[in-house]
Amino acid sequence: DLYSSKTKDLVDFSAARAAYSPASQLEPESLAWSGDGRTIYANLQANAAIVTIDVGSATAVAITPLGLKDWSANGDTDGIDTVKDGKCRLKHKPGFSTLRSASSISSFAVDGVEYLLLAGEGDDKTYGEVDEAKKFRKLILNPFAFHPNFDEFVEPAPKRGQMGILEQAYKNFARQSRSLRLTIGSSAVNYTN
Repeated sequence: DLYSSKTKDLVDFSAARAAYSPASQLEPESLAWSGDGRTIYANLQANAAIVTIDVGSATAVAITPLGLKDWSANGDTDGIDTVKDGKCRLKHKPGFSTLRSASSISSFAVDGVEYLLLAGEGDDKTYGEVDEAKKFRKLILNPFAFHPNFDEFVEPAPKRGQMGILEQAYKNFARQSRSLRLTIGSSAVNYTN
C-alpha cells in the first residue's frame, strides 16, 4: 500500500528499484535435474517462476512465470472452498486468483516427455516493517463488512480459513484501478511440461 500513511515514508521505492539485483531477488528455493543431466530447473518461490539453467554453459536460458490460478468461472477449476466450516463447498470467486509459487520441485519423464512436479505453499516478501501480504482475516471489520481499502469485496464475510492476500493487483497502478484480488498461493501440487 504505497499510499498509506504507515508505509509511504518507510520505503524509498525509487532507491529499491535502483538497487534491485537478480542475485538478491530471484531467491531459488530448490532444484531438479533433467533426466539427461543437461538442464537444471530451479524454482523461484517468492517470484512464482522457474529458471531453466543449461548445465554445459552454466547459463540461465529462461525464466518462466508460473502464472495465476483463476478461481472464477472462467478459470480451469471447479471453484475454491473459502469457508472454514468442516464442509467442502467449491464455489467460483469472480476476480479472485492465487499465485503459483512452488516451494519444491522434481522432474520426471513419461513416454519421452519431461515434466516438472511442483509443490506449492505460497510465499510473500517482507522489507523491514513493510510486508506485501496481509492476513485475510485482517480485511474483515465485522461479519458484514470488509476494510474500506477492499470495498470491492461485496459479499458478507463468512468464517474463512487462513489465507494471505497481496495488497492489490492493479490494471493501472497510477490510478489504482483494481483488476483482481490476488493471494500469495496455497498448498497445491501442479505439474507442467
